[in-house]
Amino acid sequence: MKRFRLTAAVVAICLLLSACNTLNLNTSGLMSPPRAEGNQARILSLIDENAGGDYTMIYPASGEYKSAVIFRDLDGSGEDEAIALYRGTDNTTHVLFASQSGGSYAAIGEGTCSGSMIERVDFADLDSDGCEELITCYPDSSSPLSTLSVMYARDTVTQTNLPACCTTYLPGDYDGDGIGDLLLLTLPSTVGPACARLITCIDGDFSEKAACLMDESISELCCLNFGNIGEDAVGAVIDGRSAQGEYTTQILYYDAASCTLNNPLFIYGGYQDTYRPTAIMSGDVDSDGTIEIPICSLMDYAGDEDVDSVCRKVTWNRFSPSAMSLTFQKTAVLCERLDFLLNLSDERTGAVTARYTGENGVTFYEWSYRDGEASRGDEVLTIRRYEKESYDSSRVFEAVLYETNKAVYTYTLTDSELSYTPDEVAAAFVLTS
Repeated sequence: MKRFRLTAAVVAICLLLSACNTLNLNTSGLMSPPRAEGNQARILSLIDENAGGDYTMIYPASGEYKSAVIFRDLDGSGEDEAIALYRGTDNTTHVLFASQSGGSYAAIGEGTCSGSMIERVDFADLDSDGCEELITCYPDSSSPLSTLSVMYARDTVTQTNLPACCTTYLPGDYDGDGIGDLLLLTLPSTVGPACARLITCIDGDFSEKAACLMDESISELCCLNFGNIGEDAVGAVIDGRSAQGEYTTQILYYDAASCTLNNPLFIYGGYQDTYRPTAIMSGDVDSDGTIEIPICSLMDYAGDEDVDSVCRKVTWNRFSPSAMSLTFQKTAVLCERLDFLLNLSDERTGAVTARYTGENGVTFYEWSYRDGEASRGDEVLTIRRYEKESYDSSRVFEAVLYETNKAVYTYTLTDSELSYTPDEVAAAFVLTS
C-alpha cells in the first residue's frame, strides 16, 4: 500500500534557496547562509539563467514532495534529474527540469503553472513508456476547482493541462493494465456534485474511463490511500470530514467486468457505519499490504456511569468486494486525549474496558457479565502521559513506556487474570499524534 503512491528522497535546501535571491545583506558580524556547492550551485545557476531576475522558490503545500527542488530518476537511467519550482516576476510558477551531463546538471526545459502556488506534486508513468511524468495540482483563479498539469521531460519538456477538474487527485493503476491512472476527486461545489472520475491516458490524450458519485456531506478530504483494499482488489480508500466535524470513509475501485467505478459503502449505506467523531484514519495497520478501515464506538460501560470518562474503541475492518461489506480484523483502545491507542489481543477483546483517570492517565479494567449484568472488575494496566519538562524520573512505581520530544509515557502493571507483560505493553502501544 502506498499513500500518495510513491516515495522518494528529496533534498531540502531551505536556507540556501530562501536567501540567495531575497536578501542583500552587507551588515558585518552576521552569519551568512551556507554557500551552495557542486550540483546545488549549478541548479541555482540554472534558475538564475531561466528566471532572468528576482524569483521566489515554491514549496508544495501538501503531499509527499514538499521541497522546492526535487531529485528523482524520471527515465530509469540510474541518474537523478532535478526539478525546481519557482515563481518569477510574472507571478507564474515555473517548473525547471535539469538532467545530469558530464558530472553536472544541464537544463532540459521548463513547464509553467498559472498562479503563484502549487498545492501538490506527484510522479507516475501515465503513458506506459517506462518514464515517469510530473503531476502538479494548483488552484484555478476562475473556479473553485484545481487545475492539473502533466509534464513530460524527455529531450524537451512538454505539458498537458486538465483545467479546473478536481479538488484533488490520487494516482495509481486502478484497472490493472500496468499503466498509471488518475482518480480525480471533487467535493460538492457550485459546478457540480461530489464525484470521482477515473482518467486514463491513451496515445497522449487524457479521457474519462468511469465515474461515480461520492458522499455530499464531506467538506474536506483528509487522507487518501491507494493500494490493496481486500481480496486482492486495488483501489482508493478516502477519509473525509463533514462540516459537522464527523469523519467517514469511502472505498473507490474499478470493476473491469462491468467497466464501472464503484463506491460500494456509499451506494449501500455502509459508509455511515464509519462515521466517527475522532480523526483516526484508514491505513495498513498490521503491515500486511491491505488497507484497514476504522469504526469507532464507546467501550463497554454501565448505565449509570459518566460516559465522559469512557474511552473509545476502534475496530479495524477490511472491505470484501465479494460480499460488498466490511469484515472485522482487530480491536484497539483509542485514548485520543493522550494521543495513543493500545491494540487488544483476541483474549482481551471484549474482556477489558478503559477509563480516563485524571488529566494524564488511562486505566484498563476487566469487564465481564455476571447474572446478566455488566460488571467492571480489577485494574489490568494504567498508562500515563507526562509533559517531558515536568516528568519526575524518580516515580519508581511507573516504568517508562515511550518518549517523544515533548512527552513521556509510563505504565503500571497490576495482578489480574488479564495482566500484561512489559513486552506486551510495548508491542501494543501506538502513538497517534
